[in-house]
Amino acid sequence: MANATLACPKCKKTFRSSDDVKDTRIRCPLCAFEFVVREFAGDDKPPIAKVKAKPKPKSAEEDEDDVNPYDVNVIAIVPRCPNCANQMESEAAVICLYCGYNTQTRTLGKTKRVFRQSGADKAKWLMPGILCLGLIFGLMLLQNYYILGLGGQFRGEDGWLWKLLFSEPVYLWLTLMVAGVAWVVGRFVFKRLILEPTPPEEVAE
Repeated sequence: MANATLACPKCKKTFRSSDDVKDTRIRCPLCAFEFVVREFAGDDKPPIAKVKAKPKPKSAEEDEDDVNPYDVNVIAIVPRCPNCANQMESEAAVICLYCGYNTQTRTLGKTKRVFRQSGADKAKWLMPGILCLGLIFGLMLLQNYYILGLGGQFRGEDGWLWKLLFSEPVYLWLTLMVAGVAWVVGRFVFKRLILEPTPPEEVAE
């Protein structure tokens, strides 16, 4: 009488029994479940597990010729910070968000403590520019008053002094001098009020 392998339909485990139990009711010796044997799970030979052979160690020459010795399948080339090796925000990023390293200047970002700027500090900083702007408008008003106001009043007076003070050459030189002062002072006004409207930070030691 040969042996056969049976599989329990409940616990799914296999056990050995005689081959004459087909179409009969038996009890599983493992979980005590009764069932009718319809077919066998296999022959009396247990399955042979296939064992993967271990790869032979490579020699030094084979290791040098191997293109991928560490079985690396995916290579992720991302920009990283040369200081902390963390991933940069993008390829065009200059400052590392983790350590503050600047890849262009090759320096680390430094934290500095500054004093809080009040409204009075900003007013003191802007006041020279506002005064210079008022100076420009004042000179232009004086020029127009001298040429149009006083010039129209004393132009017809007799005497060489009045003719000299309110002549066309004097008007021309006066206009050139006012324009020169307005150019020099106007550059300071533009820098103070437009380019640098806030005072420089005062670093706390």
